[in-house]
Amino acid sequence: MSLVEARGLHFRYPGRRRKQPWTLQDLNLDIERGSSVGVVGESGSGKSTLVRILCGLMVHQRGEVRFDGRYMKDWLHSDPRQIRRQNQIVFQSPRRSLDPRMTIRRSLGEPVRAIERRIPSDEEIAGWLERVGLKDEILPRYPHQLSGGQLQRVGVARALSVNPDVLYADEPTSALDVSVQAQVLNLLMDIRAQLGLTLVMISHDLAVISRTCEQIIVMKDGRIIEAGPMTEILSCSSDPYTTSLVQSARMVSLKA
Repeated sequence: MSLVEARGLHFRYPGRRRKQPWTLQDLNLDIERGSSVGVVGESGSGKSTLVRILCGLMVHQRGEVRFDGRYMKDWLHSDPRQIRRQNQIVFQSPRRSLDPRMTIRRSLGEPVRAIERRIPSDEEIAGWLERVGLKDEILPRYPHQLSGGQLQRVGVARALSVNPDVLYADEPTSALDVSVQAQVLNLLMDIRAQLGLTLVMISHDLAVISRTCEQIIVMKDGRIIEAGPMTEILSCSSDPYTTSLVQSARMVSLKA
């Protein structure tokens, strides 16, 4: 049984028009426990919306989403703290995802305070930082006093603080300098291997997905175009859209 399943998934954002178009249409997918899955597509393809539904931040209108065999809507109704503990997300912009009025110590402890209803010790917090390659000397600082790479590592540490089963990373390197993008990707791969996490990576950049993931989901206009093992999709795809993504990634690689 898959850890995360979706069948016939539909979602639309509320709007003034009576027949607002679907943002996601008839999506079916399976994510196995311990796997690394990349969701790739151009801007507006629906990949970030999909991930927010899968991790319980948004609720779909049609179809089914299951986590660990149980309907997501049942989880959200009966035990929302537990489903949010098991599904954590690292957002695209580290500066926007951290409260500028909170110290790093306070921000790191927020998930534990909200989900486990306790105050984490300084030793715990220092351990979370050590896991992502940071020192506890940053704890009294504020977000504006850290670099983008440091903040994204803080975001990863915060997500891991409640020991999730699935870590979603939504464009985790797009807001970072090129010099630190590889460091963050390596960190995510190392953490996934060490902790046995299920990693779901979202990106418009196929090169990022191919480097970090074993499985791939290709999205366009709210639909899944292709899904399967990374090597098979990249080498044998006959879909024009996927082929164009592969060619673009190769061109970027040649220029680099």
